[in-house]
Amino acid sequence: MSGYGLPNNIAYYVNGSHNYVDKILLVLNINNPNQESSAIQKLLKTSITLTETITKSPLSPALQNAIKNGTPTKEDLPKFKLDVIRDNWPTGGYEIHFLITPKTKADIKKQQEAKLPKELRELLALANTG
Repeated sequence: MSGYGLPNNIAYYVNGSHNYVDKILLVLNINNPNQESSAIQKLLKTSITLTETITKSPLSPALQNAIKNGTPTKEDLPKFKLDVIRDNWPTGGYEIHFLITPKTKADIKKQQEAKLPKELRELLALANTG
């Protein structure tokens, strides 16, 4: 037992309607500061893969650094907006959010297109162990 209660974890969300995706979101919850570095590396690796899968563009060095440092940052791609947000908790933990937002509904027509590829499912499974 780590003494910190809940382990660090990564959650994946797709918000929208039956036909359209409004936002794709990864959330890293840091509950255990002793494993913070490895959790952030897992979020970074997952964010890189998700960005390349959804936007067909690489994750920029600026956004990679924002994820590593938990620094709020925004970036515009031709069809998507990418955001890194940090939310500090009064209990001492925090969250890092990585968002991909299509600029128009036509950019991702159906939620089916945003289903996790096998590689991302495996990364998330690994990210939420130990």
